[in-house]
Amino acid sequence: MKPSAYRMIIIIASVTFVIGALFVYNEFIRMTYDDITMLRAKRDGTREKLAETQKAIEAIQKLKEKYASLTELKNNLSLMLPENEHLPLAINQLQALADQHNVAVQSLIVEYVHPKKNPLKMSVTQPVHTLRLDMRLIGTYDNMKGFLDAVQNNVRVMDVDSFKINGGGSFTSSELEHSLVVHTYYQEDNGDNN
Repeated sequence: MKPSAYRMIIIIASVTFVIGALFVYNEFIRMTYDDITMLRAKRDGTREKLAETQKAIEAIQKLKEKYASLTELKNNLSLMLPENEHLPLAINQLQALADQHNVAVQSLIVEYVHPKKNPLKMSVTQPVHTLRLDMRLIGTYDNMKGFLDAVQNNVRVMDVDSFKINGGGSFTSSELEHSLVVHTYYQEDNGDNN
């Protein structure tokens, strides 16, 4: 073979190889490179979405903590101002306080005090109503003093409206007969369960 023909074959083979390389690059590598670029963009978008989701979760956790304290406040308020009269609970509390201070409950009269036209309204509660408990008690002066202190420091809001010593007491017994009017309060139950 002549050297010029040999060179021509090498040039044709080189050009064919370059054209083949360009074809392979265009058909396979470029498409794969485009797929890789698209996947990288998708990965970056997913990372951004993940970061946004984590920020949203943190914000929700903060709100949950904030409203948990409000729920705790409402529960504590419900102990102090129940959502309806819970009359047996109020009577049991007074009876337990009386037993604790060695004071005997002789009688108890319950009266529902109807609110005026515009009952007391609070932002967290329903309208507040009053129960009037008229009690006749027997006990010593010191025991009665302890009982009155316990009533005023009770979890449920109660206040003493009037107190009167009716008599009793002698040289042999220091027990006195007392009349006591206690007001306790409750929220109007309107059927909402928020």
